[in-house]
Amino acid sequence: MGNSLLMTPMLSDAATLSTTAPVAASMPLNYLQKTQPTDTCRWTDTTQVTFDVDLTAAYASAGVSSWNFLALLFTNFAAGDQVTIKTASSQANLTSSPAFTSTTDAWPDPGLTTWDRPPFVLWLGSSGRSENWLRVSVTASGGSSYREAGRLYIADAYQVSGLRYGTSTGFGEEEIIQEAEGGPEYAYERPRARSREFTLEAHGPSAQAEIHTHWLEIQRLRGVSKDVLFVLDPEDTTYLAQNTIYGRLRPASEQNNPAFRLYTLTLRIKEML
Repeated sequence: MGNSLLMTPMLSDAATLSTTAPVAASMPLNYLQKTQPTDTCRWTDTTQVTFDVDLTAAYASAGVSSWNFLALLFTNFAAGDQVTIKTASSQANLTSSPAFTSTTDAWPDPGLTTWDRPPFVLWLGSSGRSENWLRVSVTASGGSSYREAGRLYIADAYQVSGLRYGTSTGFGEEEIIQEAEGGPEYAYERPRARSREFTLEAHGPSAQAEIHTHWLEIQRLRGVSKDVLFVLDPEDTTYLAQNTIYGRLRPASEQNNPAFRLYTLTLRIKEML
């Protein structure tokens, strides 16, 4: 499970988004930078589902010089849709001479037809990109007459170097059950949110650097009020949607043993719906 990713949207939130494609006035492009999953951008013409991202100033704002992860969450993309990512040194070069082009299936597993609003995820691993501009385009293959996407994540993802075996995941639902005088029970259905609990481990001479560069920094920047994204294994495309959780960090427990340079941090992410 060394492939696990934990990241923030600070780079994409600082970026400038633009599009010439028609989008619904009440569901504009900047909704891709909003936290609430119900705020989605809607492209009203499935032959023009595209937008550009200017990262020129965002790199400095986020304190990074490249990115290796991109996700569009809460989409209505159909099985068979194709997502193309291009990068270039300028907006004009996105069309004339892109430095990088990637086209992948919007749904790696077409069997996820019962899942509501699955994510699209692109993980570049160690082959990150540092160009100032990128373009996201979707080639629709039927389905509805529009395309939607919610939260945009572009990040220099923290790839967890030590993840303790035994991560737990499941679905939770706030229980609201009333019992009538005669005995019958009436249950009020609520949305079921996933949660994931996992423990990070660091040991040895580089442990302190990992703690301060990643563990504590993510907690400082996001706290319990801001969103994060966790992907258990981005290369396991069969269960990619199930293993990608967008939510907020819950209070964590930390154990330090400086004498042996052994540190652990338990985190829990509760899904936002």
